[in-house]
Amino acid sequence: MKFGLAWLKTEALRILDPAKTFNLSFSWPGEPAQYAVHFTEDGEKARYAFLSPGVRLGMVTGTLENLTWAGTRDLYASLARKALADKPKRLLIYVHNEVDAEAAACGIALGLLSPEIYKSPSKEKDAYTGPSAVFLQTVAPSPAFERAGRDGFALGGLLNLQRWLGAQSPNVLTVDAYADLALWLARAVTAETPALSEPSAADLAHMGLIQAVNRATGSSPRVVLIRVRRPGVNRRREPVRLVVGKGMVMDTGGLSVKVDNHMQGMNADMMGSAATLCAALHFLRHPERLETETVFALGIADNRIGPEAYCTEDVLRAYDGRTVRVLNTDAEGRLVLADVVAYAALQIGRRLSRVTTVATLTGHAHLVFGDATAAVLARDNPRPLLDALEDAGAAVGDPVARLPVTKEHFALMEDAKADLKNLSGRKEMGAQTGAAFVMHFVPKGVEAVHLDIARCADNEGNPKAGLAEGLPVHAGTSLLIAVHGV
Repeated sequence: MKFGLAWLKTEALRILDPAKTFNLSFSWPGEPAQYAVHFTEDGEKARYAFLSPGVRLGMVTGTLENLTWAGTRDLYASLARKALADKPKRLLIYVHNEVDAEAAACGIALGLLSPEIYKSPSKEKDAYTGPSAVFLQTVAPSPAFERAGRDGFALGGLLNLQRWLGAQSPNVLTVDAYADLALWLARAVTAETPALSEPSAADLAHMGLIQAVNRATGSSPRVVLIRVRRPGVNRRREPVRLVVGKGMVMDTGGLSVKVDNHMQGMNADMMGSAATLCAALHFLRHPERLETETVFALGIADNRIGPEAYCTEDVLRAYDGRTVRVLNTDAEGRLVLADVVAYAALQIGRRLSRVTTVATLTGHAHLVFGDATAAVLARDNPRPLLDALEDAGAAVGDPVARLPVTKEHFALMEDAKADLKNLSGRKEMGAQTGAAFVMHFVPKGVEAVHLDIARCADNEGNPKAGLAEGLPVHAGTSLLIAVHGV
């Protein structure tokens, strides 16, 4: 088995469409469900009980009344993961009639994704490869239940694709393989001809920041733009939003090399771009659900060590002409984002209304918010926009919490020797100064939002990054869909 681009395409399309992979059905098979979540009361403690034929019982405290959409998703993800331990040929799962069927189906799809992506095929005759069919049952099946179930499986496929991309090894998901895969998937998910583009050779050559980051590989970085338009809209008047994802297929830290095992898991330093790609695929499938025309951009590079590697104290020239002094080659993600933002903003022009950057940028926000909550930062700290982002994240189980960006953070990224520097030189405020650097490249008068998802993407020191336990990674896909959809 060769793990090349052809394999990536085949596997990505399979993961993206779990309804076909597992032969999803809502027709009653004439027998009781094998697996169910039973809601029981035990004195003052309400519990969810997972029952399976193997008489394994898992208990989680909670109540049906207070069960959120995200809680339902995670509950059924755990159930599906537990069910696989029994190696069922056909998986019959009962979905409680009082829970959200879309959330339950999304969770089931998440729980069915195997983390063993590079395992050699088993030579055993009866080796288990997963269920051949999945049946979702409820008390009163209906067309609405089936629609919700299919929508949930589709969303689960998108979340699985992000998780799977983040687990790929850098010798498989190379810069070129990733860019080519993204372009291919964009064409594969829609019957229409999608609006896809890459910078010209001349434009790419003028992106001195991303070029420097990728230089040690001896090849060129890639920038992929996916434009999604709503049908039947006057394009001359409609505002355009830009979403830019950081796509570092590997980050060694460059000459400021990562030490103490911090390089492990850095193949997932592209999770911001994976979230951006998956949101784009969702809206290519459903352009009518998009709030306004949006360009989804991926900045794809590989930060390696070699004779041509860029160096501390190098002075680079960004696409917009400004100079940047490098103080640390491991602060590379902001360089990639800055060039892509500058280029895409120029291509969009005056209709640009908001720029959102998504990146595994720093570990600093984790010190404040922990592992499961991303930081959201916005220029000028607009309360309505930040409130909307926090509310959307809470609703879909992709939580964010705000950090302020002030004039102090912008000033710290200015340099006496060059126009800007890529590191503030301060140990504190890393998330804010990283965001401020990128926002320097967002045109004035345009909303600037940054999502720092480094720890939430589970990309540090975890060889199963994003695939462990069948639970979703809180890393942007659901949030981007929620805040850009109607």
